This record gives sequence, structure tokens and C-alpha cells, in this order.
Amino acid sequence: SKADVVVCESTYGARVHEAVLDERIKELALVGMLDSYESVTTHRIHRNIYESLVPGALKVYDLRDLVAAIAPRPVWIVDAVDPLGKRVQTEEVRKEYARSLEAFKALGAPMAIHLKSRKPNEGIEDFYQTSQ
Repeated sequence: SKADVVVCESTYGARVHEAVLDERIKELALVGMLDSYESVTTHRIHRNIYESLVPGALKVYDLRDLVAAIAPRPVWIVDAVDPLGKRVQTEEVRKEYARSLEAFKALGAPMAIHLKSRKPNEGIEDFYQTSQ
């Protein structure tokens, strides 16, 4: 059976790992996700990220690598944030996830990865449906 997963801030770390390991998850929406584990190393101050970190992960992989591993299943990265919780511009996320975009393209699914930002007061359900 199909398992669509919408992930919000505090559970994206576990859910993106779960999606890599469980192919029953057919589509993943990561809402308010930290842009990268690496970004934590470049910011001295952090806000509400510790429950999403995996100790030692950055020695082996970053979030962009996990997203690439989910390809070709559809992935939505919506309103990515930096370690302070500030929204990262979509073009910056696109640069950060260049390897993920390439992985989706290599697997014949370049349209299955979505890097987006919502407008103020735009609900995720409405945004997701109009963006498909």
C-alpha cells in the first residue's frame, strides 16, 4: 500500500532516514527541514535542531545524500531552514541539493524532486495540491 508521508520540523530527521530504508514510503514531503547537517557546523547559535541531528552522521553523509538515496521516489523539500530556523531561499537550497538533483536526473526522474517555498499564510495541503 502507498504511504505518503508529510514531515514537519521535529521529525524530518527520522523520517528521511526511514524513507531511505523503507520503499513502502512512496512520496516524502519534508516541511521546515534543516537545510543540511553541515550548516550546523557553520552557525554558532542553533534553534531547536538537536532532536533532528544524528551523532557522527556528517562524517559519512548529509541530508542531501539521504534525499538522493530516495530517488526516484518523489521528494518535496518545502521551506527549508537554517540552524536558526530562518527560511533558506529556494535558490540556495537548489545549490545545496545539486547532487540530489543530479541523482534524480540520472535515474530518469528529474521532475520528482521539488524544492519549494510557500507564500505567507499558505497552508501545506493547498500548496502541495496546487504544486503537483
